Amino acid sequence: MKKFLIIILIFLIGCTNLYDKNNPDIKEATNKCKSLNINGEDNSIGPGYSCYLNYSLEKSNPSICYLVSASLDDACIQNYYEIKNDIKSCEQIKTGMKTNCLYYFNNNHSYEGFSKASGNA
Repeated sequence: MKKFLIIILIFLIGCTNLYDKNNPDIKEATNKCKSLNINGEDNSIGPGYSCYLNYSLEKSNPSICYLVSASLDDACIQNYYEIKNDIKSCEQIKTGMKTNCLYYFNNNHSYEGFSKASGNA
């Protein structure tokens, strides 16, 4: 029974929101970018991915990247911290990408030697 409760607790922690839906930056990005298809284009704003990435950079808020899609949010976050070019941006990241960010800056802007197999995600 204890194992079951621990598994449920871990699951609930893992399902915690990665962004605050009431945050003005999140609301603004959602309103501007939500109608865009990730693979399509809207002539007034551009591709959805670019819209979220640009808002995250403009607002210095990588949490906006979590709105993109499960398959692209890591790429958005990686682009965010590489473009910002500031190790302090790693402090704002709430997922395993924080490890990637710190590794990138602590290894002279390189991922050399970094692998999931070595325990780094």
